[in-house]
Amino acid sequence: MAGRFLPGGHLAPDADFFDAGGTSVDAVELAAALDDELGVALDLDDIFADARPSSLARRCLPAAATGTATDTPAAA
Repeated sequence: MAGRFLPGGHLAPDADFFDAGGTSVDAVELAAALDDELGVALDLDDIFADARPSSLARRCLPAAATGTATDTPAAA
């Protein structure tokens, strides 16, 4: 899903959203899309801390059951 907010339209699972051209506005739109389309309220701090799709997915999977993201620390 994150790739649709990038110039190239694609993002590898371990590529950083911001390094690939994403902006803070794109991150807000991504968070809104996750909430609207998947019912997952991911905190923007989580996106800014570790913006790799693989990391965001780990936060979203438990959140899909509850509607909120977990407090799993971001990978270094």
